[in-house]
Amino acid sequence: MKYAHPKGLFSLSHVELCTGFVSFALLSLLVLYLIHQLHLPSAEAYRYYGVLISLTYTMPVLGGYYCDHFISKRAGVTLGVVLLVIGNFILADPEPIALPLGLTFFVTGLGFVKPNTMSIVGDLYTHDHHHKEIGFTLFYALLNIGAIAGPVVLGIVGHLKGWSIAFTINGAVMFTGLLVFLLHYGRYYSDTPRVVKRYPLSTWFVTIVSLAVIMALEYGLFRESWLYRGVLLISTILVVIGLVIVGAKQRKKQRLHLLGLIILILAALIFFSAELQFGSSLIVFVSQAVPRTIFGVTIPAPVFVGLLPLFVATGAVTMSPFYKRLKKHMRAGRYLHRCIVGLLLGAFGFLIFAISSLPTVITVPGLAIVGLILGNFFLGNGEVTIAPIINAAITELAPQKLQSTFMGVYYFAMALSGYFAALLASAADWLGPHGHHNPYHFTTTFIIILCVLLFFAFVGFAIKPWLTRLINA
Repeated sequence: MKYAHPKGLFSLSHVELCTGFVSFALLSLLVLYLIHQLHLPSAEAYRYYGVLISLTYTMPVLGGYYCDHFISKRAGVTLGVVLLVIGNFILADPEPIALPLGLTFFVTGLGFVKPNTMSIVGDLYTHDHHHKEIGFTLFYALLNIGAIAGPVVLGIVGHLKGWSIAFTINGAVMFTGLLVFLLHYGRYYSDTPRVVKRYPLSTWFVTIVSLAVIMALEYGLFRESWLYRGVLLISTILVVIGLVIVGAKQRKKQRLHLLGLIILILAALIFFSAELQFGSSLIVFVSQAVPRTIFGVTIPAPVFVGLLPLFVATGAVTMSPFYKRLKKHMRAGRYLHRCIVGLLLGAFGFLIFAISSLPTVITVPGLAIVGLILGNFFLGNGEVTIAPIINAAITELAPQKLQSTFMGVYYFAMALSGYFAALLASAADWLGPHGHHNPYHFTTTFIIILCVLLFFAFVGFAIKPWLTRLINA
């Protein structure tokens, strides 16, 4: 008998499709918008990008906590989508003062939508674990479709009609997600806010006041670079202290497992600091240096941003036979092996980018475009190599009661990767005052990133026997 998935999956998947479309479009195109429309220096544009990435990974933790303790999941998704719509409409205003305000609304809305849509999908299936996995697969497939389509569609619109129209369309797309969700949600799923019985104050009053404080802090992070660095530094110190306290309470075997897990998370931080160049130095390289005219037609630079999510989506198929053999032969050592392989794939991708950015290569028609395709192929497969194994390692190495904690540590590492991605994007500026006037500027940037990835891959090789013993302890 054919299984029928819960009808609520349609409305939730539509919200996720719209969220992927809108969020990946902004993440991919923000730097181009800041440089071309607002005429900001590249270093300042990269800083905004780093703050946006950091908050994109941090806010879902707070958004999930809010909806677990203060408001319902339905209210959380509704509030998040409304904030996303408002944020995009604010960004449609070309005035520079609208930029930090629109981004603040955007990241706050994303923080409410992301954790709660996934949680509701899990609730739809109750104890049907087999079909739940299939449901999540469909859910993520639509997310990837949105992630591929968003940068391409919005990039073309921004290139031809202007960025204000592009952001307006972004807001309209998210608004359709809100309508579908509200029209279908009540029929297929219901939950009730629990906090009204616990707190004397109105649930929404507590939510709005505390949310206003958080958004004010986010606004300050976008406006002031010193505040951003200070918050990251203090947060990092607190996370390290917390990990030391947690580790001190564990048995020796568990402490060794947690130490190995932290090393794997650090490897992921290094990789994603490099991969996040797709929305910073790579897209600027495509826009400023790559000849994009083929058969008399000029391809807008944002079209190339869709390459990375495309190869991430297909990477699981292309790499799965290799991973099966690796799991069979390496056993516990597969964690570090996959991290090393992921770093090497990323390094190979940036080697291709570096070669493609050479002035002699750029002058050959079509050769730089081929390099972009190949480089994104290796970078996308590097993500597929590293990201799943970190999630698997957390569930297998961390004690049951600490798995959510270490998932939070993983998200914090991804937030840090936004900061380091901005530093790497400006890496060539450290070596001289010529900046983009130097024809080897992008080549230098990509070679620096290549060296960083190779260095940590070789460090992984050096500590492989020790880390394998640690995990096998």
